[in-house]
Amino acid sequence: MTEVTVEWYLRRAKFMLNLMPEDEMEDYGIDVKRIGKEPELDRGSDFAMLALMTKLGYQTVPEPLLGTFDKDGWLVYPDVEEAARLAGDPELHELFVTAKKTTLWGDPPEAYEAAVELYCRIQDLVEEIPPQPRREWKVFSTP
Repeated sequence: MTEVTVEWYLRRAKFMLNLMPEDEMEDYGIDVKRIGKEPELDRGSDFAMLALMTKLGYQTVPEPLLGTFDKDGWLVYPDVEEAARLAGDPELHELFVTAKKTTLWGDPPEAYEAAVELYCRIQDLVEEIPPQPRREWKVFSTP
């Protein structure tokens, strides 16, 4: 079951980041004519990270990847940071934060580059990581 979930998250991320070719979309029953042409970096990054976190043993939650503020007021994602460390690629947290930077005027170019890099690295990592024991979410387990 875990492998199917990881695969689903990766496929969803690939679609959200506009990295999936039209013929592949049609294979999965995605109506190519009804989708937007702009990549959804925020959600695509979430799905990519959820693929990694699922592979690492985190259980799925209804609200994907909640952030919190550190003592200096910066938005951080403790669970993403921990997952990146567990996967052996601490830079994934920084890529994730950069990929989620959006403005009222759209996504900056570095956000798209970070989202694609995040997806590609995670795609490689989930192939290498063996199944893991269940892990608890930090954001949901702190009082």
